Amino acid sequence: QHRICDPWTLDFGVAYDTNMASETGVSPSMPIGWAWRLGVGAGYAVRDRLTIHFAYEFFWAGSMAVDVERGPLAGRLAGEYPGARMSYANLNATWRF
Repeated sequence: QHRICDPWTLDFGVAYDTNMASETGVSPSMPIGWAWRLGVGAGYAVRDRLTIHFAYEFFWAGSMAVDVERGPLAGRLAGEYPGARMSYANLNATWRF
């Protein structure tokens, strides 16, 4: 977080998450592996006790493969989530008392 000038602040962040499970343990209900996150935001101090924040985050996880044997009734589920990515936007207010 960096104060540009009163009343503005600038936020920036980069994160890398490693695999939570082995490649063979990826579940179709939670196909999570490694991921990069890039975020940027800004804050504006409306008053001494009230600040408004806006932020945007981009999440990129490449291609995630799923290959699970689910037993004799459900069978095998195999496939890929190509180019997995998401975008998030956030608007919030902070009131200090």
